[in-house]
Parts: sequence; structure tokens; C-alpha cells
Amino acid sequence: MDTPQSSSVIANSVRQILHKLRHFWKWWSTELLELMPYTLRHHLTNRGRFLIAELQQQACSFRFGNRGQLVLLGSLTLDDPSPELSGRYHPYAQQADQIILLLPPEYLLETEIILPRATERNLSDVLRYEIDRYTPYKAEHIYYGYRVIGIADNDDTRIRVALKVVTREILEPVLNKLADWGVAPGVIAPSAEQSNNLYSMNLLPETDTGTSRSGMGIFWRTSLVILLLIALLILPFHFQQQQLTSLRQAVTEPKLAAEEARAVEQEFIILSQSRTFFSEQQQASYSTLDFLKQLTRILPDHTWINQLQINGQDIRLQGESRQASALIGLLDQSQLMTEIAFASPVTLNPRTRKERFVISGRLHGESAQ
Repeated sequence: MDTPQSSSVIANSVRQILHKLRHFWKWWSTELLELMPYTLRHHLTNRGRFLIAELQQQACSFRFGNRGQLVLLGSLTLDDPSPELSGRYHPYAQQADQIILLLPPEYLLETEIILPRATERNLSDVLRYEIDRYTPYKAEHIYYGYRVIGIADNDDTRIRVALKVVTREILEPVLNKLADWGVAPGVIAPSAEQSNNLYSMNLLPETDTGTSRSGMGIFWRTSLVILLLIALLILPFHFQQQQLTSLRQAVTEPKLAAEEARAVEQEFIILSQSRTFFSEQQQASYSTLDFLKQLTRILPDHTWINQLQINGQDIRLQGESRQASALIGLLDQSQLMTEIAFASPVTLNPRTRKERFVISGRLHGESAQ
């Protein structure tokens, strides 16, 4: 049969295990959310509805909504006796996934302590048993919260911890008043510690938060865990596929540009070759016409050319003239041709009474260009 002492030990062990699991869950879920696309992360982190009660002197203001938009509902004084006014925020408390009480600085005792880094994993237990060493109060007389703010003096073996304390004597009347209004906070945090997560430390003990509406409920927590586990399995493949698609697009665009450039280059080469060809043909035409023009100017009027053959630089003239023998000298003086000679004997045409001749030679260098 279990003794009360053994039951207490088991209960403490269970609480420690649950605390470590919560700590691990907070770290793991935060890291996992960072891997998600911004739209999905924003949708998940802004789903909850919050009722925030902020204490300022003797008045308490109330805001309701999600992280993206908190609407001011109004405020009440702590000594307000009107039951009609005090019950107006109870419906919002019923709808809220989390109720947060923010305390002003004057309610809190703030200090900074240095602890060995080895205590970081069990920091909650260390502070619970040794809180009286760092504050003038015992643990049962206060609510306290803490936050690790960094290493101490560049020493990796020690950490700096911000510790904030409020006495039960000050806070419990406020909690009782809120309870009368139908508002039971699941989180108590310093107002100056607001952040993207609405708060950075919770001064309310775990035994108290367990009985309040702090969170989305067991069903939604379980559903969120399942969704995150599925996301943890699917997201890496999704991101890998996205990266692969991006790389393919990044490779496809330069490839298309290179193919277009290659096509333009081939077209340019073809056009250049065509231009060169036409230029050469045009130049050759101009050279032949120029040669004929000069030849016509040099030859006498009684000389006729019946046939002209040009093969590269070789040229052959065939025709009739009254003085065929004088043509060699005229052509030589014109410098249109070199190596000028009769290719066959000169004969007489009995019908026209003119001499038939065939002259061969080579075009002069400038005329051949």
C-alpha cells in the first residue's frame, strides 16, 4: 500500500516530467513554426482569442481580440460595487482562449541573478526551492516569474536571469475581484514585458494555471500537435520541392536566353555571309563593267568585239578590226591587261574585208579586284 510520502514523491516527479515536456513543447513548436511559410505561421499564431486585463493604479482596462487586433472594451475600478457593470466582461472571458492579467511596474519587485548554466534545464525547480535566497520573501508568500536574458560577463558557464516578484498580499485581492467579475486569468505577466507572444514570463504558479482557461483546451492542443507532426513530416519535402522548382526555373531562363542568343548568332552569321557574297558578286560585276567601259574607250571605232570570255584573271577577246596588229600595242599601253598576245593567227573576213583576231591575256591586278 502506498504511503502519503511515496504518493507525494510520485506527484512531484510527474509535475517535473510535465514541466519538462511543456518546456520541450514550447521550444519545439517555436522552431517548427519558424520553418513554416509566413502565411501559414501567421494564421496559426493569430487564431487564438485573448482577453487582456491591464491593471493601472486602481483601475483595470479590458481588451479582447487576437494578436493582430485587440479591441478596447472598457475599464472598471477595483472598488466598483455595481454588479451590472462587473458582469459585462464575463461573456468575453467565456469566449477567450486565454485570459492575461498585466501588472504595472509598481506592483513588482525586480532583480537580476547569476546562476550556473547547468541550472537552466531545471531553473523552475531551482528557483522554487531557493527563492528566499534571492528575495526577501518565501515561495509560499509570492508569485514570481523569470526569464533567461543571456550569459554573464561573457562566461559560458553562467547565465543572467531576470526575476520579477509580486506578493500574494497585493495580488490576491485583485484576483478575487476579477473572479467576482467572472474573469479568471491564466497568465499574469508584467505589462512592460509584452512582446509578439503577448508576454515573456508568467508569474502565476503552474498549479493555478492548470485550473484556469489557459490555452485552447485538450482537444485543440491534441489537434494542433497532430497537425504540427504532420507538418514536420510534410514541410521538408514541400520546401525541397519548392527549391527544386525554383532551381529548375533559374536554370530554364538562362537556357532559353542562351538558345535565343545562339539563334541570333546563327542568323547574324548567315546574314554576314550573305552580305559578303552579294558584296563580292557586286564587286565582280562592277569590275567587269568597268573593264568593258575602259576597253570600249581604248579600242578604235573600226574594231568590233564578238566574244569576250573572262575566267578569273584570264581573258580572251575575239572580234574583227581593220588593223588587228595595232590592238596589241593599244591594250598594252592601257595597262588593263598583261601578257597580251594573239591566241591564233589573224585571218581576213572576205565579206567585211576586216581582219579576224583572237587575243588572250591576263587582267591587270587592280582591274581583277
